Amino acid sequence: MIAATLLLGIGDSVSGTFLMLYGTDAVGLSPAAAGTLLSAVSLGGMIASVVRGRWYDRAPSRLPAIVSVAGSVVGFALLTLATSSLVLLALAAVFLGASGATFPQLFTLARGHLDVAGQAERGTPALRSVWSAAWAIGPLIGGALLAWSGFTWLFVTAAATFALVAVAVWLLGPPPVGSAKKMEGRQRLPRRMVLAVIGFGLFHTAMFVGSVVLPLFVTREVDGSYGNVGLAFSVCAAVEVLAALALTFLPARWSRRRLIVLGMVLFTAHFVIIALAPNVLVVLLAQAVRGGAISLVLALGITYFQDLLPDQPGRATALLANSGAAGSLAAGIVGGSLAQAIGYRPAHLVCAAVSVVAAAVLARGLARPPDS
Repeated sequence: MIAATLLLGIGDSVSGTFLMLYGTDAVGLSPAAAGTLLSAVSLGGMIASVVRGRWYDRAPSRLPAIVSVAGSVVGFALLTLATSSLVLLALAAVFLGASGATFPQLFTLARGHLDVAGQAERGTPALRSVWSAAWAIGPLIGGALLAWSGFTWLFVTAAATFALVAVAVWLLGPPPVGSAKKMEGRQRLPRRMVLAVIGFGLFHTAMFVGSVVLPLFVTREVDGSYGNVGLAFSVCAAVEVLAALALTFLPARWSRRRLIVLGMVLFTAHFVIIALAPNVLVVLLAQAVRGGAISLVLALGITYFQDLLPDQPGRATALLANSGAAGSLAAGIVGGSLAQAIGYRPAHLVCAAVSVVAAAVLARGLARPPDS
């Protein structure tokens, strides 16, 4: 699981960090059009996550994860041959989008194995720290590859990395018997889960809009370089690693749910700092705050979602992933359009406002009885 999570994170960060710049700088798309490309990836990922999640809950196996990551291998290999925006859109929706189910499938598989060992509370944040570690080094690798040989070798490297993920998943072995129960029809979601999906969806929207705008902000607003873009994402991920590891030592009496809300409040603060940043150094400092916030929300959020639907880990993790995919879907269009229409600093203030609403929605869910 550590190997698969690390490789997946490296593949995602090497490719995903620079996909927006690929659309604008290599293909010649406008920021809004490049954002639409990212939204196509997210839409495909949402559909794939639902399908793979139900597949796993009906018949737990490694196959849904392997099929998902195969989409990344094919998609990024073909991306180097794309010659038009329509071809890019098709590849994004069909292959790169299908790969969006890999992350929730890995953590669904992990939950089954960790439950047997009685280590779900500690093991999930630990694995999330591995994912963050991958994002700490992946953007630096991507930035170096981009400077050395351009986008072609960047995407070839990503495709090869995803192929290694499939190997690691296969070597993991089948999930433990009883890691998911047979589904009897389509069950209604508890209200707390509905509020969690909405709150996390808003959080992810702010996160991904910020990720779309940040490379443009760094290179155009504060005169940074491609290397500065990679460094910014890496600083965030490095702090995520430390914060996620710290979460494994939390006393049992501490409320994980309230810590998630606290993370959303910190996330708001980081957007305000960036909006006021006079130079790249302040942007990097803001990324440290961002890393701590993301770790609180997402490292604890995985277990939180799975606990709300304990008999359907595939569906629960897919719901969390789709809250992210929905945010990314909106962000691809909204992020590029905001940057183009109102500028980079005001776009970050909009993200701050969305983060406040996300915290309020989730806090409302925490006030409900546990069985609702």
